[in-house]
Amino acid sequence: MTHATRLPIPAALLTCVLATGCSSTVGVRNMNVVQAPPAAVTKVAVSVDKARNNDQGEAVALENGLTREFRNAGYELAAGGLSVQAEITELKRGSTVANVIIGLGAGSDYADVACRVSDSTGKQLMSFVVHGTVVDKRYRELNGVLSEYVPQAILKEIKEASR
Repeated sequence: MTHATRLPIPAALLTCVLATGCSSTVGVRNMNVVQAPPAAVTKVAVSVDKARNNDQGEAVALENGLTREFRNAGYELAAGGLSVQAEITELKRGSTVANVIIGLGAGSDYADVACRVSDSTGKQLMSFVVHGTVVDKRYRELNGVLSEYVPQAILKEIKEASR
């Protein structure tokens, strides 16, 4: 008879977190597709509300990331196609000291980005929220998540809805 060695739950959780080395996460929620965006659209107009949640350049980082991702995906940045409007609706910067010393998500930063996609007439096609979190600040900053991972998630959702 063999006996498997079982780690206590806290030790197993710690092992999992250390093994994955996760420094940031991105998730999508509240997806609402009224009508699928047309797959043949080649133009996109990107706008990000920079009036709120831009104290440390967060909204600018998001806008730059969206512009880069759509351009890299082959879209022309111009009116007459899709309109992608994004707004950082919630932003929390946690304690860096707690994040570095305690770890395991303590003191993490996060942002919720509401995204609305419309056609050239202004008719809403879809809306959703992207939640970006910085779990370990030693390896990633919130502006990095907003300029890289959140725009990638937004583009992915639009492309998937267009299929």
